[in-house]
Amino acid sequence: MKIQDYINLIEQLITYYKTTSQQFIDSLNRVKGALFAEQFRQDSAFSFTEKAEQYSSAGMDGEDILKFPVKKGEKEMFSIKDGKVRMKPNGSYEIRFRKFGVEKSFCATKLSVAQDKFRVFLKEFNKEFKKGNIVKGKTVSDVSDIYLDKYRRYELAANSFEGLQKLVKLHITPKLGHYDISKIQPLQIQEVLTSLISEGKGRTAEGVHSYLVGLFRIAKNLGYIKNDVMPGVKIPKHYRKKGVALTLKEENDFIKKIKGDHYEPILLFLLYSGARVSEAIQFSFTDVNFAANTITIHTTKIKDKVNGADRVVPIFPKLKALLKTLNQDEEFPFLKMANKAGRKFKSLCPEHHLHELRHTFTTRCREAGIENEIVCLWTGHSFSGNTTSLVYTHFSMEYQQKTALLLNY
Repeated sequence: MKIQDYINLIEQLITYYKTTSQQFIDSLNRVKGALFAEQFRQDSAFSFTEKAEQYSSAGMDGEDILKFPVKKGEKEMFSIKDGKVRMKPNGSYEIRFRKFGVEKSFCATKLSVAQDKFRVFLKEFNKEFKKGNIVKGKTVSDVSDIYLDKYRRYELAANSFEGLQKLVKLHITPKLGHYDISKIQPLQIQEVLTSLISEGKGRTAEGVHSYLVGLFRIAKNLGYIKNDVMPGVKIPKHYRKKGVALTLKEENDFIKKIKGDHYEPILLFLLYSGARVSEAIQFSFTDVNFAANTITIHTTKIKDKVNGADRVVPIFPKLKALLKTLNQDEEFPFLKMANKAGRKFKSLCPEHHLHELRHTFTTRCREAGIENEIVCLWTGHSFSGNTTSLVYTHFSMEYQQKTALLLNY
């Protein structure tokens, strides 16, 4: 029997058993889809777009993965056959390519369009492969996975580690991940950093550079490379915008705009406590002692946790008024608000970003005449200034409570 005969037989079975269990029908459809795929590979003269329609009608779902056929005349090192296609739940098609640390995905509502996108990528990929830039040895991505999992994971708090993973996924893996880490040149890394700077992403460029410095240092220590290329890589000169506190007028305007909004509690908590967003997420009313007029802020920085740097600070006047309005039975009142709080703040104060509420708290403290050492203590910053200030100064809670009253502006 020919493949088409088997397909016809399965269609008859599907029709006959259409009232039986859906699981059996799904199994038949999967077999039918696999037969279509095999027929597709055997018949290279078939039109790709014509067969796409047969794929779609073959009962494939989001878990079915089929290989593409090679068109006549395709003799490159890597071709369309190296991609895998699936139909997504929304009915669109996705072609996925994973080779030597390179991960790419091409989506479209029509299979032929996704295929065309994939072919454009393959043309450039084959060029890089022929140059020797893509190898089967240890790639930048290979060593990066080791560096993240075995080193950085244990140095960072969970949210910081997630941010680092995102940086690697967006800006390192797509551009540098496929290179042989023992052969990559400083200029190849320099081009990535220069590109980020030209796009106005100076902070991202700094993050990428810092990560790669650590990555190549570990790669050398582990014996994957003989020479560290990072000394030959420099961050192009750029101007990094520093955080700017809200003026008193801007603060008052902001408070009026946020009045009654869903995000009012978390935004005012950040403003009146000087806490980081990651610290606000962990806040619970078990951290509040109204009798002693203190609140415990839990740090998220690993190095601070090791040093026991969760800080107990006075409940500042405006912060106390806010806390009195919240539901004290809710365990983590700000947890569900945190993800979109920044977006909400940006919509109200487009010239500022969320972290500047922390800067605003610090500025109000300094404007009230509060010593810098106390402000650092309250915000969890390292002390600045001379060694005597760092080592010998100790502020009693009684003194801090008295000083905190100055914030009743």
